[in-house]
This record gives sequence, C-alpha cells and structure tokens, in this order.
Amino acid sequence: MTIKVRAAVDDSAPLKSSQKHAAKVTLAQVVASYDAQKAQRERHGEWAAAFFYRPLSFLLTPLCARLGLTPSMISCLVFLAALAPLWLVFDLREQAYLWVGIIGIGIGILDCLDGNLARVLNAASAQGAYLDFLADILVRLSLYLCTGLMIDLGPERAEIFSGWASVVALLGVIFALMARLCRLYTQAADGGGDPYAGSDERKIARGFLMRYLFPALSGFDSAVPIIILIAGFYNCLSYALVWFVALSFSDFIYTQISLKGRFT
Repeated sequence: MTIKVRAAVDDSAPLKSSQKHAAKVTLAQVVASYDAQKAQRERHGEWAAAFFYRPLSFLLTPLCARLGLTPSMISCLVFLAALAPLWLVFDLREQAYLWVGIIGIGIGILDCLDGNLARVLNAASAQGAYLDFLADILVRLSLYLCTGLMIDLGPERAEIFSGWASVVALLGVIFALMARLCRLYTQAADGGGDPYAGSDERKIARGFLMRYLFPALSGFDSAVPIIILIAGFYNCLSYALVWFVALSFSDFIYTQISLKGRFT
C-alpha cells in the first residue's frame, strides 16, 4: 500500500569500486546504512518487513556482498521465486500453503536484501528501482492468486467463494495495482512530491488515518506470507482472502479520497 522505491545496481555501469568495497562489508556497516529516517518510515508503513524480514536480511547482506551478488541479481531471484508458488499449488495441493508461505517470507527477506546491498555498496540506479517495482507487482499477483487457487483446489472450495476464489484474488490485485498507479501518477505530475500532500486543514483532518490507521493496515501488505501460513494451518484461507481483497479495496478507495482535488 505504500510507495516503495528501492534502488538496485545498474549492471551496465562500472562495478570495480563496488566489488572492492563488497569484500570489506561488515554487519555493522549494513546496519549503519539503514538510517533512522528509513527505519522510521518502514516501521510506520511496512511494520512486518521492519520487524521480521529486515533483521534477517541484515545477517545475510555481508555474505551476499562477499559472494559478489548485486541488487539486480537479487531482483532476478525474486522474479524466479515469485513464480515457484504457482507450480507448488498444483503439485502439493493441501500442503501448498506451507511452502507458499515459506517462499513468500523468503521473498520478503530478499526484497530487503537488495535494498541493503544497494545502500552499502552505493550502487543505486533508476533501473534497479524499476525492477523492484515490477517484482513487487509480480509477488503480490503470485501470493494472491496462489491463495485463490489453494481455496479452489482444496477443502474450502465450497465455503465462501464456490470455486471463484481465484477470480476474487485477481480482483484484489487489480485494486491494489490501481491504487499504486494512481499514487505514482500523482508523484510524477508533482515532480516526485508527496502524493498525499495538501492543505493544513486536510492534513489535520486525516491526521489519525495517516499516522495510525492507514500505516497499521499498510503493514499487513508485507505480512501476507505470514497470514497465509497461519490461515492455511487453521484451514481458513477463505477468510484470509476476504481480508486481502478488503485491504486492497480500502487502499484504492483511500487513495482516491486522499488525492481528490490535487489537480483542481
């Protein structure tokens, strides 16, 4: 639900200095590169990533740097990992939720890892940010669709969605994608400014939503794999999908309300 612009390396650029620096990367340097502003922003709007994925990514970053892995390579791994759950759903059926959740958590760690590498190696680029944006879309599509397929192919098929869970999951992806594209369009029109900026009166009126409710709901976006694990274990994936779609729809509606009047 938040706009994430994580940078990754441009592999066409010279990497000699980055490669020399990579051999000396330490855990302390990785943590130090994660500045207070970034940490506060992530805890505020992506709390699941901040408290679960980010600490694990810190531990892996020095090793990946020493192995010569670049942020672009990590993004490619995310693309491949996002496709794996779709195959597992058809192959494992009732136990698919376990591996879909585990792979989703791994993707969350990789997503944090590519940002760590970009910062600590000073290897940021617009190309990397674009790759990360595409990866985010693919991951959401994969996890939502897998949830729908697990419902349609499993024991919950006849409960809520009556075989239409996959279609409902795709609808959730559409709402989420539309909300993100609206924010990106507004940012581009404003030259990269805050898409939610406005008058002081509007800021005060939506203070509670912006400071507490919206960020809390936004954090569930990165917690989707964890929710899948819990819901799959208790055979309530249908309710998890209802939550995912409701979250995406509320994101879309909230975006339209927040951006209303920006161009008038």
